Amino acid sequence: MLTAVLLMIVFLFFLFTFFKRTLQKLFPFSFCALCASVFLTWVGLLSLSFFAVPADTTLLGILMGESITGIMYKITLQRQLQPKNSVLSLFLILLGTSVAYFVLTKTFIASSLSVLIPLFFLALLLSFPKKKNSSLKTQTLREKLEHCCS
Repeated sequence: MLTAVLLMIVFLFFLFTFFKRTLQKLFPFSFCALCASVFLTWVGLLSLSFFAVPADTTLLGILMGESITGIMYKITLQRQLQPKNSVLSLFLILLGTSVAYFVLTKTFIASSLSVLIPLFFLALLLSFPKKKNSSLKTQTLREKLEHCCS
């Protein structure tokens, strides 16, 4: 299974790389050939699993995690959010991981609300504008969160 999946990613990568200009004329957004290859591979595996074709959920989870990370980077880095918002990155990783888990365990409707509602409130809390006259402790904490990778 692993070999077939890796070969599919390589095949799709070269396909998207060679036909990227043509494909980008069809879509209103730009895309990464590698990200699209990984995405289509796990969507294909997931689709096959609905038709009783056995799929390795570990491999499926790894591929979904790669897509979650790619989406997070696309949103935070390519849009050049200043400063790099680590809290937004955290939110996107938590949301993507939750959705992937619910899809893989096929428990989306039953248990998703217990995770997605707190994430919604976290997003709402993070959307409030920064206070200009915040305390030194608050500013220090905010700086640590915004620069967690450096």
